[in-house]
Amino acid sequence: MASTRKQISTAIKGILETVSGVGVVQEYHRYTRSPEGFKEYFTKLVDQYSREANAWLVCRDSFSQTTAGMPIPQEMREHQWTIVGYVGLKDSTGSEETFQDLVDEIVNAFEARKQLGLPTIVEYVRPPQVPTIDHAWFGPVLCHHCVIQLAVLERRTIVYAS
Repeated sequence: MASTRKQISTAIKGILETVSGVGVVQEYHRYTRSPEGFKEYFTKLVDQYSREANAWLVCRDSFSQTTAGMPIPQEMREHQWTIVGYVGLKDSTGSEETFQDLVDEIVNAFEARKQLGLPTIVEYVRPPQVPTIDHAWFGPVLCHHCVIQLAVLERRTIVYAS
């Protein structure tokens, strides 16, 4: 059985993939030194001849636990997830406006799924935070870039060793 971390990661990926305009979603940070790897991991096929940078990376940055206010033997684990998005910048098409709308749509998708579709694992997802919307180089491509933060609360039952 997959760990709860993996189940949450997969659920976040699945929600991202339902949003129109989201390209390749990776459940962890991918690294490559080759143009072929960059093309495979971080670009979306536009048509049979061209690809565009459109990558969304999902990563759990940290977690904390508490038993305060919880009945024995339960605890609350709060996972801090970060979604980092990169979409190729093309000013002639108004890509800034499109990207800003895309970030709103992603946040809306998470706001509508307070348990990520995992009611037996996820107690609650706090409202998403977006501390960064800017531009950044991603490999050889100048991109629109954002950071979306999710705090996911997981109620857990502790199994004590005898």
